[in-house]
Amino acid sequence: MSCVKIQTVVCRATVSILRGVENTSLGQQCLQVDAERLFRGRSKMFRWYQNNQITEQSAPNRRPASLIFAAPPSGYIKGTHPSDIHYQSQYTEEVDMFEQLVENPTISVSRKHAKAKRIGDSFVYTHAKRLLDISITLIALLFLLPVMVVIGILIKLDSPGSALFIQKRVGCKRKVENGAVKWEIVTFPMFKFRSMKQNADQSLHQAHIKAYAEGRLAGSSSDNAQFKLQEDPRITRLGKFLRKTSLDELPQLLNIVRGEMSLVGPRPVPEYEVAYYESHHFERLEALPGMTGLWQVQGRGRVTFEEMMDMDIEYVRTRNLWLDLKLLLATVPAALHGEGAK
Repeated sequence: MSCVKIQTVVCRATVSILRGVENTSLGQQCLQVDAERLFRGRSKMFRWYQNNQITEQSAPNRRPASLIFAAPPSGYIKGTHPSDIHYQSQYTEEVDMFEQLVENPTISVSRKHAKAKRIGDSFVYTHAKRLLDISITLIALLFLLPVMVVIGILIKLDSPGSALFIQKRVGCKRKVENGAVKWEIVTFPMFKFRSMKQNADQSLHQAHIKAYAEGRLAGSSSDNAQFKLQEDPRITRLGKFLRKTSLDELPQLLNIVRGEMSLVGPRPVPEYEVAYYESHHFERLEALPGMTGLWQVQGRGRVTFEEMMDMDIEYVRTRNLWLDLKLLLATVPAALHGEGAK
């Protein structure tokens, strides 16, 4: 298949970024070029489309994480101005590689456009979302507090130990320095209903996360690549039900009241998982972790580690109140069906 209107396009495969550019004129042209084959399997090959010819070169020795577009002359695509490249470049994480990859780019991409201003960093969004979090959480606690008390009693009857499981998780704190928003990585105690036996060995889950992050689980793009262990011997009888229905996460409402979490955000991760992050993964820590989010709704336990990261990073980059409300509404049926929460 040829690409008549694109003079030069360099792509590195990432599904979420493909969605991010699909509504742009330049992105549409890219989608017309056998996108299914181009983006299948998170290939580590660059594909160069130039003068209707396709050649392949090995990608640098790093995990594919971004798209780099070399814009054609403005006359090649009707209605496309060279400045449109600024929209694409907000999804480009390694702008310094541009000159290395494209010997004679039609248009240069400056580093200042590499990270576009995010709505989620703004004062208005931050405080409006906090108001939304507190309002919904306090109302929810009025109705759910009796349910939480019953669950706590049942946990105590089902197995010895505390009803709550408290684990240190990685989050963030918004700071403003010299007018610029910065996100400081912090840790906080996250509350959950205990779904495992008391003093369960955590090394089993740590080994699972290591294999998951390194893509060593069998069928890494299938249901076998679960974030949560399947048939985990540490889980109690009641714990299986709590996990399947996500009721084990209700105590996180207390984390929201304390300002450590939000209703919607990236998944709160344990410290040992962050040890496997690559440099571009840390962007997912630039938003308060949430009880639900893009990954929880669209992926749950059926996605690879990289795909989960892509979804969380996509949320961080595009978050707004309307998206938060849509994800909250979509969470209810996802939780009721127990999708991936095994």
